[in-house]
Amino acid sequence: MAGTVAIVGRPNVGKSALFNRLVGRRVAIVDRVAGITRDRLDAAAEWRGVHFAVTDTGGIVPDPREPLVEQVRLQAEVAIAESDVVLLVLDVTDGLTPLDEEMAALLRPASAKVVCVANKCDNDRLSEQRHEFARLGFGEVFAVSALHGLRIGALLDEIVRRLPEAREAAREPAAVRVAIVGKPNVGKSSFVNALVRAKRLVVDAAPGTTRDAVDVAYRGPHGERFVLIDTAGIKRKKSTTVAVEKYSAIRSEEAIARCDVAILMIDASAGVTTADARIAHMVEAHKKGCVIAVNKWDLVEGLRQKDYTPRVRGRLPFLGHCPVLYTVATKGTNVGRALGRARKVFEGGAVKIPTGRLNELIEKALKRHAPPVVRNRRLKVFYATQTRTRPPTFLLFVNDPKLVRADYLGYLVNRIRAVEPYEGNPVVLRLRAR
Repeated sequence: MAGTVAIVGRPNVGKSALFNRLVGRRVAIVDRVAGITRDRLDAAAEWRGVHFAVTDTGGIVPDPREPLVEQVRLQAEVAIAESDVVLLVLDVTDGLTPLDEEMAALLRPASAKVVCVANKCDNDRLSEQRHEFARLGFGEVFAVSALHGLRIGALLDEIVRRLPEAREAAREPAAVRVAIVGKPNVGKSSFVNALVRAKRLVVDAAPGTTRDAVDVAYRGPHGERFVLIDTAGIKRKKSTTVAVEKYSAIRSEEAIARCDVAILMIDASAGVTTADARIAHMVEAHKKGCVIAVNKWDLVEGLRQKDYTPRVRGRLPFLGHCPVLYTVATKGTNVGRALGRARKVFEGGAVKIPTGRLNELIEKALKRHAPPVVRNRRLKVFYATQTRTRPPTFLLFVNDPKLVRADYLGYLVNRIRAVEPYEGNPVVLRLRAR
């Protein structure tokens, strides 16, 4: 076993349902702990090849001889003492209760062990309400529906990441998935080949099933691990040019959907075309990090890069946060640099702004430029928190989300970028009425 996971929480929050989901089956009582007035369940679980033990600490039963708070305290102390990870389960339909806060206070000394789980998030509206629990101070709140099995995989990923022996086994960082996307004949395969042939560090190359893409495992000069997703190799056969471009767009979107960072390749001699813009919109829609590589730069004469970049920015203003590099893939010029920048974009997307600092910068932004009056009312922001990374996503609790205009949201995003640039990454702002 890689470690032990304990499930704690007040009655009726869905602990047993979550326990059954984690272990993959309904489990009977297998153990009783002496001196505790409720049953505890223990069973083995497995996720992505990692085996661990799960303990359901059971329901807290009110007993006049044993005050409820004392039972909560005992439950928390046992969980802290005997487990490597503690799942604090909360009911999103009830919101934060005094008993939840009591449990959180008892767990706080061991906060590094605690994962906050908002259960009964059966739809997107309920899922958004999980952010109320962020003020408990345990970091990201995982929204799940144990009854319906929703988003359990993401929670299991987090559990495995925190297990001590699993961390030891995963000393090597995960490979960064980089999709090389662009219209046909822009140089995508040449880009991948330049990396592979120059370093000769390919450890595997496998055809990508029906996607007709190729995933190439690659190590950088300093041991960095990548999976290069090459979307080239369109078979023209009897297809028309329009059909080929349509097929290319479909395959590009599939690659974008499963990558961490996209390298959008543009033919310097052709400029930014409608096809390029369509693929760029896919990157934006999927909220992926992006690096723009202007390829075939050797074919451009009489124009400097500093003059060409504004043209790219002008055609792709929604990717204004993305770095622009100039490459000659057939000669290997700057291909390594582009891949290195993609890794920096990936790492930068994981940065979290502390809640206090975030609220301070939002407050300053509001004072510097007050929100416009909409329908005789003005937007008020009560609280801000970062809810996730990759992409960096922020939730603002406001008086009325309908009072914000798109241009003002853009202004707030720019103020966030002034503190943390998030180069190459989209910044997502969500608003919720309080």
